[in-house]
Amino acid sequence: MFFSERLKFRPFEDQDLDFLKKLYQNDNVMRLIGGKRDIAQTEMTLQKFKKHFQDHGYGMFLVERKEDQVKVGYCGCRIYSPEIPAEMGYIIDEPFWGKAYATEAATAVSNDMKKFTQIKELVALINTENYASQKVIVKCDYARNPLRDGTYHTFFRLFFSKKNI
Repeated sequence: MFFSERLKFRPFEDQDLDFLKKLYQNDNVMRLIGGKRDIAQTEMTLQKFKKHFQDHGYGMFLVERKEDQVKVGYCGCRIYSPEIPAEMGYIIDEPFWGKAYATEAATAVSNDMKKFTQIKELVALINTENYASQKVIVKCDYARNPLRDGTYHTFFRLFFSKKNI
């Protein structure tokens, strides 16, 4: 568990399933990240989040406001594939859009990931139409790498240099 100025970050627990169900059923939230997920997919996602933390010591964090513990979304990093060292991901619930929570969360998690010395960079794969999320990740000092862009995603990376560790 760790904190930023306004947010608390903690690993997911079983009792967070209802929040994930609500988040994954919101058309506006899920429109640019693969569409809504059913209950079985949501339950499987929660278990994957928990297992990733057990296996690697990091993963997706539930993000709550410090002031009142209201759940605003999640943010974290995961091993996506052997070619992708650690992928940044985040989803902020719709009532909290426009309040800079995504930027604060992605910055805080990126900084927290520096303690894992085996990770030299983070990447973010963002839907090509998700301009708001692309703006967020650029504010967090990720640089676009157009040579790695795909058909449906824009590729960003953040390198950890010795000066920022």
